[in-house]
Amino acid sequence: MFLAEIFLEILLKLPVKSTFVCKCVCKAWFSLISDPSFVKSHLNLTIQRKKSNLILRGIDQSRSYDCSVIYSVSHNSLQSLLSADKEFLEYAVEMDYPFKSLYISVKLMGCCDGLVCLCMIGFGYDSKSEDYKVVTGNNSVVEVYSLKLNSWRIIENASYIFPNRVVGIFINGDLHWLAQTQDCSPVVVSLDIGDQIFKEIQLPNEHSMNKNDDDRHISMTLGMLERCFCILFNVTNAHSEVWVMRDYGVGGSWTKRYSINNERIMNYYLAHLMWSFSGELLFGIYSSDEIAIIYDLINGSVRKLNMPSLTQFDQEGCYYESLVSLGSGTYVGEEEEATR
Repeated sequence: MFLAEIFLEILLKLPVKSTFVCKCVCKAWFSLISDPSFVKSHLNLTIQRKKSNLILRGIDQSRSYDCSVIYSVSHNSLQSLLSADKEFLEYAVEMDYPFKSLYISVKLMGCCDGLVCLCMIGFGYDSKSEDYKVVTGNNSVVEVYSLKLNSWRIIENASYIFPNRVVGIFINGDLHWLAQTQDCSPVVVSLDIGDQIFKEIQLPNEHSMNKNDDDRHISMTLGMLERCFCILFNVTNAHSEVWVMRDYGVGGSWTKRYSINNERIMNYYLAHLMWSFSGELLFGIYSSDEIAIIYDLINGSVRKLNMPSLTQFDQEGCYYESLVSLGSGTYVGEEEEATR
């Protein structure tokens, strides 16, 4: 192996911050690390390691002003979330963002290839045109913005009603939402951001919403579990179910992964699955006294996170540190097949 090839192998395995330092070593390394093909390879290797970070958006009312706060928890610090002895701010890093100095509330709307999108309803990468795209909409009007073309396009055939500010889940090159048909029936829809065509996702045949019971309120939230598309069915005063689509796009691959009978989870409206650990699940909730809880899959117990100064976490995402920039033309490419 030539010396240049050895240097390349070493550089590809370095963390993002270290590669920035290496850019200053010499012009050859600066040129190599700045090359789009290097950026793509570095991102693919990072994703293969499955060491994503957690990003959280919420409200900190302990401050003199009421505005959004965004925190990042590194992969190496994720286990600290499970510790009752560590305060959240000991391991979480508050992130800067545009408009923060103006105390403007922002929404966390998606992460893709290390890029974070604020304020819209969906964000993802179109591998067909090698273009990052932003999706926004209100009710049944949906628009897609192309960063490469610097232009908007209205989707004419959007026959669904989308709740305001609901974040799209980006999986397999498509954005996914829980929406409503024109007759107000709930439906899971996906948008191919390349062809800009909507399609409906078949729900599990045996899920709780197929069981009629007028005395129970049933809600659904979408998410990801172990890099697979998942749905949390929450049946008030009964139980919660976590279903995972093992083979993306195949309705028959839905598998009920967990059935949860803990009252503190099933009685929270719109509880959502945020993260999975070894034997434990992290749920975000909407409550006046709690913002997130950890569920133990072995004994069925629940405990709250040690976040005394934070009063709300309503959005989250996972991201990988990367060298990708909006003008680099980089993409995940074939390695993204692992998520399908």
